[in-house]
Amino acid sequence: MLVQPIHGHLCRSPRLRFSDAQKRAVITWAKALGAPNVPTLYGLKKCHNRICDQVGNPTEKVKANSGNIFYLNSIAKAIAKDYANPLTRMCMQDYPEDGQGRMSQAHHGEKMLDLPEGLAVPSVRVDKKIYFTGELLQQSSRSYFIPKRFFQAYLPDGDAAHPEPVILAIGNPVAWTASGFIVDPEQIITEVSTFARTFEEIEESELECGFTGGRLVLSVPLIIFIDDVSGNVSKQWNKHHVVYMSNAAMPRQMLEKEFCVRFVSSSPHASPLELAKGVKDSISTAAEHGVIAWDCKYEEEIMLVPYGLFKAGDNPMQA
Repeated sequence: MLVQPIHGHLCRSPRLRFSDAQKRAVITWAKALGAPNVPTLYGLKKCHNRICDQVGNPTEKVKANSGNIFYLNSIAKAIAKDYANPLTRMCMQDYPEDGQGRMSQAHHGEKMLDLPEGLAVPSVRVDKKIYFTGELLQQSSRSYFIPKRFFQAYLPDGDAAHPEPVILAIGNPVAWTASGFIVDPEQIITEVSTFARTFEEIEESELECGFTGGRLVLSVPLIIFIDDVSGNVSKQWNKHHVVYMSNAAMPRQMLEKEFCVRFVSSSPHASPLELAKGVKDSISTAAEHGVIAWDCKYEEEIMLVPYGLFKAGDNPMQA
């Protein structure tokens, strides 16, 4: 009589956290079915702790000014997993796109092309070399250039059968004279594929890499969603507020998938503003120090700088 209800409960709740009593019921159910090597509850907890020790526990304790205590999953660790996972990384858009009036993805937004310098993607990789905004470089034509911003666009002379966006840079051309470099105040747009020599190569000296450590640096736009959840005895929760996060570098088709929505925090005691401050502090800390992550696309370490793109919510929560 016990088997059928538990079986249905398990199949309908793949991500529901079970209480100890429920775990014991599942273990009893498995033993009743004659399953081999059924672990004990103690063994499950011991395995869980060992996994947390090996891969790290993303949950952090946060204390609000009011004294409320809640727990928050690290923003830095969440986005690092996105870049290490081929399912999510390979569909990401690293640079905003000039959609020519077309708007179907977050990176098509016109404001994405005019982000403040601290939020725009500061670097680009060309032929295994990394170029940064605000740094002098030399192009294949032997002319000099200082990029100010990187973005993508479809060029009219591209391959019509297999159109691919081209990474472009807007910046200032630089002329070399006997007196030194002269920067042209009028900005132009050029393809990053023309970049040939980095600033370090121009200087012909070993320079300290500083904050980035010589890594490719990418900005990560985040969508933050806060909502209130009413209490429900049958679903095992009391009334609370919850925070979710999505990586807006992914296309809309991926953002709609459940595994691309990251749980960040929830609390029946802390207010939405207290939760929002905890999320803001987590993002600010990650942006200040940079998030070192393994990039499965380039197969190397990169640095991520997250920022909040926008906060989503229903009308009562936005109010």
